Amino acid sequence: MRSIHSPLAAAILFTGITAVTSPPLIGDPQTMQSAPTEASLVAGPLRMKFADGELRYITVGDKEIVRRIYFSLRDPRWDTVASEFQRVDIQRKADSFRIEIKALVRRDPVNFQWEGEIVGTSSGRITYNVRGQAGADFRFNRFGLCVHYGAASLAGQEIELIDAAGKVSPSLFPARIQSELWSARFHTLRYTTSGGMAVSTTLSPEAFGMEDQRNFGDSSFKAFSGMNFPYPRITAGGHGEQTLTLEVKNAKPATAAATKTVVVEVGTPLANAKVPRFLPLDATAKKGFFNDLNKGKEQFKDAEVLAWPYCSAVNLFDDDTQFENLATIADQAATARAISRSARLRIAPVSFHIPYPRTTADPRDQTAFAAAWTAAAIKQLALAGVDEAMFDLAPGPGRRMLDELGAYSGSPILTEPGVPSHSPVEAFAVQSKESVVLWVVNTSPAPASANVRLPGHTAAAQQCGDRSSRNVSVRGGSLPVVLQGYDVCRVTVGSRIY
Repeated sequence: MRSIHSPLAAAILFTGITAVTSPPLIGDPQTMQSAPTEASLVAGPLRMKFADGELRYITVGDKEIVRRIYFSLRDPRWDTVASEFQRVDIQRKADSFRIEIKALVRRDPVNFQWEGEIVGTSSGRITYNVRGQAGADFRFNRFGLCVHYGAASLAGQEIELIDAAGKVSPSLFPARIQSELWSARFHTLRYTTSGGMAVSTTLSPEAFGMEDQRNFGDSSFKAFSGMNFPYPRITAGGHGEQTLTLEVKNAKPATAAATKTVVVEVGTPLANAKVPRFLPLDATAKKGFFNDLNKGKEQFKDAEVLAWPYCSAVNLFDDDTQFENLATIADQAATARAISRSARLRIAPVSFHIPYPRTTADPRDQTAFAAAWTAAAIKQLALAGVDEAMFDLAPGPGRRMLDELGAYSGSPILTEPGVPSHSPVEAFAVQSKESVVLWVVNTSPAPASANVRLPGHTAAAQQCGDRSSRNVSVRGGSLPVVLQGYDVCRVTVGSRIY
């Protein structure tokens, strides 16, 4: 998916890949990223996406083993200062790759030049080396390589943490959201899947810390590190280096990537899944994070309403992050239900706006992105059993989508369609008195398609984006839906399907 980037030009060199460029989305060059680069990569049994200097969605077959690996610098305000990529050289083979990066992290007073080398081998091993030097004195809060482990894939997975002395400490990726940092400092995290695949990530020379990022709206567990600079200040000329190694053993060999047709089937109502009630945004909307509620469990156990804010852009703000993080709403709601079984759950506000300390308005609010994000967020709110929500949306496509779906508040959600992992297509359906309405959402700027199964029907009404509604034929119980970038298509049939 396309990332936000600044209008600052960057000289980007490619080997075996075409540059992906687009006009700037946010007009603050001090917080945004230069022209993005994307590529699909293979390292033996591993498949992944490279975007904006990051490795994302590292999978073996249908199993995501690591969500992201990337270099990050957090300034004294805890803001992530994005890199300006001056050179990205990608060399790919059928089962391996090599990437060289030259980048600058720059926002007054932050000034850090870094170079990266990422190598993926046919044996299923990835190394990410980063080395750099400060061009000025500046303060920082975090500074180094990070690894995200996706909660949807790994919650409940037993793991081992290994420290510098070789001591092994058993642990677990928790199902419920943990309010505190894990105390162990470790160099290696390893785990073995139920199928016997062994996965390990090792950092050298520093150690990792770990936190449950779901407290802050992210859908992952985050291992973070600090380069060898005296905290919290770096002096001009100071330099550091880190290497992260990901290794997989006992994995099945990679097969050619299959084209997965997204098939959407509408079924019966899901228990406790209804379109929530949408409240006007007002002064009762909270600031802060879910962690504020999670840390105060005892004081909230008898509350009539459990309320907390949700933002999908607290730590990172590229489009991939904005959509992948929405799954965290379900984890937050389940953790809140464990605090109080009887309380109403209210998320206020729900937002994709980049929060403090960034103050520039997010112009995605005025694009089709906002409608797609709002529809996908409402799906997650409904599936999570959230009762009420306030959205922070400016007048525009997102607000119109909210108004449209608000007409169905209280309507049951029908069986969630089966969609391949990391597919750009989201879908959900509601049952009203007169009809079944299905929303098919493209969370990508690239065209996408789905095959909607409507057994027993020969016709439907379809409307995509702001285009006019039209009647379409359903042949053989199937309706193909073609979506433009960030499209939301509505398919309506005039009676119950189940």
